[in-house]
Amino acid sequence: MRTQSINTISRYLLATRSIAAIFSGLLVAIPYNVPQLYLITWFGFVPILIALQGCRLRGAYVLGLLFGLSFYLSAASWISDFIDNFKDYSTTHTYVLSIVFWVYCAQLPALMFLLFRWLTQRSHCLSLLTFPVLTALFYGFFPMLFSVQLGESQSYFLAALQGIEFTGVFGLDFLIGLVNACFAALITQHYLKKVNPSDQWLIAGALAGFSLWLGYGMYAVPHWDTVINAQVKTSIAFIQPNEEPSASIPPAAPGFSKSYPPELAYTELLKADSPELIIIPETRYKGYFRYDHINSAFQRHVDNLNIPVIFQDNEQAYINNEPKKYNSAVLLNDNGKHSATYRKTKRVPFGEYLPLFDEWAPAKKWVVELFGDFFIDFSAGNEPTVFTAGQIKALPLICYEVMFSDFVANSVNAVPHSNVLITISNNGWFGETRQPYQHLNSSLLRSVETRLPMIHATNNGPSAVFLANGRRLLETPYHQSAAFVTQVPLATQPTPTLFTQHPYWFVYLCIAVLTTLIIFRIKIKK
Repeated sequence: MRTQSINTISRYLLATRSIAAIFSGLLVAIPYNVPQLYLITWFGFVPILIALQGCRLRGAYVLGLLFGLSFYLSAASWISDFIDNFKDYSTTHTYVLSIVFWVYCAQLPALMFLLFRWLTQRSHCLSLLTFPVLTALFYGFFPMLFSVQLGESQSYFLAALQGIEFTGVFGLDFLIGLVNACFAALITQHYLKKVNPSDQWLIAGALAGFSLWLGYGMYAVPHWDTVINAQVKTSIAFIQPNEEPSASIPPAAPGFSKSYPPELAYTELLKADSPELIIIPETRYKGYFRYDHINSAFQRHVDNLNIPVIFQDNEQAYINNEPKKYNSAVLLNDNGKHSATYRKTKRVPFGEYLPLFDEWAPAKKWVVELFGDFFIDFSAGNEPTVFTAGQIKALPLICYEVMFSDFVANSVNAVPHSNVLITISNNGWFGETRQPYQHLNSSLLRSVETRLPMIHATNNGPSAVFLANGRRLLETPYHQSAAFVTQVPLATQPTPTLFTQHPYWFVYLCIAVLTTLIIFRIKIKK
């Protein structure tokens, strides 16, 4: 009878903990779909943190897996649209691949909570420090096809964003983990009616740190408003063609030709506004690098416009007598001359290169058969480039490069005289989903980290212009074709932030703390 009662209690606890983990994952996912509800992230982890108390290691992994599946099914449901648009698979095939993606992504929180439980198993008071450290490191560096960081859910919480000029988004992830851990500790103490003095001091210190961070943010937002208002405004234009995505090379659009695509027609609409630069986002293959007549046509058109133009195309080149393919951005100056080229450096795994097995021909052949035209074996560029057009000194980024804060910081540090960030992308592959907005909101954080304005130009939208404090100067409608001109404030002499100069200092600090916690845990075991 007693054994039966224990089994009943165990099943009840398991069910309760599982519901808490799933609910927690759904809570954390909400701001990724509705970013105005950003405050939910600051307590979304609390249910699973409470559920983990007293849990075995295997149970911690399972709870983390349930959290991850509920989170990614909600926040990254767009992967099924992505696969379907690329490959046109059957519904069954599409969802099988989607499930593989979701299960892999769920390993991030599963392994994070497993390690968290192991570290705090014999000393629960360390949870207030352990969880934020793990949050910063796992969400920052766990290998993912499409990276997701907690700070990306805070794009509308301007006061909370300002401190990332010192730490990058890693510091914001840490702070989110810290506040969640404090809430969980306070609720647990209240429920158990047992106050731990050491926890009280840690909670007080954590809340004081959060207050300082938020206080700085409340000061920095209006301060940067004043700085931005004093900066010189420059007219920059970009177009949003809204072309249908195509993995293969499509025929010319009706009424147009390869040497005169719709993108060039849009640039003519902007000529009367006399912008200093026109940006064409990543769209279909153009053949600019391959065909002389297309190359000449583009250059003649820009010469007639008398306005510099940035656009993207696939480039084939020979490096040391070896054929290479690059995803490249091009600047044609106001005379139509090819002024500069940027070759994409941060490539998309399984789309633009094969991780770990890049030089192994059998593996590459299998990936080509699986992914078809989606997989293009691109080489990586060597270094960042500045596109100069008058007083504009733009640092170009292509597609998902903007998602990686340390990559952008290193690029800005390599060319510190750049005064605006430009990212060009094609998000049409994701259909009518929230992914393009998630990409957009991640891009906003790079403006605050570098204190540079950002022009986020995409084929299908939404496109946007962000200011150095994260304010949105302009955001375009989704899935509408149009051309836009806006006055972008540029710093005459940009001042590098602590994060752009030293992008890993906070990460190294977290690694040092984690190493200390692991050593401490091992010693306790002995």
